[in-house]
Amino acid sequence: MLLVIYFIKFVYSYKHQYESNPLCTFSVMFCLLVVLLVTFILPIDIFLVSFAKNHDGTFKDWATNETLSKVDKFMYDTYYSLYGLSITLMFIVIPFLHFFNDETDSSSSGRLHTAIKITFGATLFMIALIFAGSYTYSQNLGPNDIFKNILPYQKEDKIQNGIVFVLTLITTMGFVNVCFYTASGIFSWPIGLLLGTKEIKSRYNIVNDRADLLRLQVSNLRQKSRAEGLSDREQEKLTSAEAELAQLDHEATVLSEQSSSWSHKLRIIIRPVQILFGAIFVILSIILLITLITVDVDRILHSNGPKEGYVLLKPVLPNALEYVFTKTQDLILIGPIPLLIIVCFLAVATISGIRNLGLWFLLTRLYRVKPGRTPPRALLFFCITVMLTALAFNLLLYSMASQYITFGNQNYVAKSANGTMSVQPCTVADYNKDCLLTRSSVILMRMMSNLWLFGAMFYWSSWIFVAIGTVSFIAYLYRGRRQAAHDLILDDDDFED
Repeated sequence: MLLVIYFIKFVYSYKHQYESNPLCTFSVMFCLLVVLLVTFILPIDIFLVSFAKNHDGTFKDWATNETLSKVDKFMYDTYYSLYGLSITLMFIVIPFLHFFNDETDSSSSGRLHTAIKITFGATLFMIALIFAGSYTYSQNLGPNDIFKNILPYQKEDKIQNGIVFVLTLITTMGFVNVCFYTASGIFSWPIGLLLGTKEIKSRYNIVNDRADLLRLQVSNLRQKSRAEGLSDREQEKLTSAEAELAQLDHEATVLSEQSSSWSHKLRIIIRPVQILFGAIFVILSIILLITLITVDVDRILHSNGPKEGYVLLKPVLPNALEYVFTKTQDLILIGPIPLLIIVCFLAVATISGIRNLGLWFLLTRLYRVKPGRTPPRALLFFCITVMLTALAFNLLLYSMASQYITFGNQNYVAKSANGTMSVQPCTVADYNKDCLLTRSSVILMRMMSNLWLFGAMFYWSSWIFVAIGTVSFIAYLYRGRRQAAHDLILDDDDFED
């Protein structure tokens, strides 16, 4: 619920005051709703497979084959429906709205014609990708058979192969966004909360003093202009002073409004809460980075290399995050809450990273995301970016806690060679048919099984996530406290919350 409120507040705070339109706002809200569903389906998936079994490895009374089959089909249908809806939004709906809201073309008929052409081209491109995946990619790039004893047998279906290929490409693009935006945001947001902003009153006094000096300078130059004219250098100086004065007047107005707001008046109560949450999420971000480093080192030391996608069937190094997930799964009123917290944190961190870095495409920044000044096309492009990132969250979490993401906290009854029975945790290395696979893990395994290159790229990309996250941690600490109301005033390229 808090994440829903955060998304709604974000859209209404950042949409352009004058250029926004109801259709664009509704589309952005709907896209973010899809992002929420894609984000929250993984904890539900893990809860269902864990809830089906007792701690002694036996199935609960309700978990009959028929019931489990229905649950399995429902979850698969839900996953593929959400993925299909996301693909439709990214390839058809959002491109149409993006080009229909082109501010450079004043003719509505011209915008409509352009939008239809672009949408038609995007649709053909999507169909071409499905066709390519159906007939070429697995044979040419080589399969990865490491999961052959785990995945349920399925007769080869070319259409399904094509869909999995498109999902693989989209997930890869999403993981690029994860490495860029999420890795930056996991520290920008909590460090911003922890350090806070500089005092409004002191900044307001500095702005007013500087504005008074500029007004005197502008007044003198204007008097000289009327009396004897100005040289080119003096005219340039006057223009620069007038522009800076206008910016300072705007900043003074914003600071004045901020000082009279309820959030500023209640800062004595709000500030300790911000410090507490900032410290908690900074620690969480560090734990996530350390976990990812540990898992990546484990994978490169104990996996079978790139030809099997650096897949680690049996972890060797300790994984504290996976241990916490597993032990809390069956606790009353706690259960999947740790995973939900991390998923929500990743979503908020992604938006924070986008606010700081802007929206990029092919090493070119297309838009800045600013409160009250984000045009409709930027918000639509923002939706594509967030949707791609959300589709890759499962991949990031699978890397950090693969056993938990695959099985939850399931156990199974193992029979030894001498006939004794023992309860063992479900693992990928010693897979037992009584262990239920999460549907998310099956989809990810199929991606990596059909294309070993995907697993290898994903592995090395996770090191990029670690590198960018580490650099961001140092950079945001070095930046220190920000100016008051910085996101409403600054237009430079400095780091922002």
